[in-house]
Amino acid sequence: MVADSLTTKVREGGRAINADVLVVIRFNAGGNWNVLGGKGEREETGAV
Repeated sequence: MVADSLTTKVREGGRAINADVLVVIRFNAGGNWNVLGGKGEREETGAV
């Protein structure tokens, strides 16, 4: 089983924002793989 994340651009309300996506992949003995699940979160930044 492997978990990885990536950052991509998505559209929200007519503008492009960054979104982080976590993906979990399972490999079997035959070398095949299946995506077990994924979860996306929008990236929010603000002035400190």
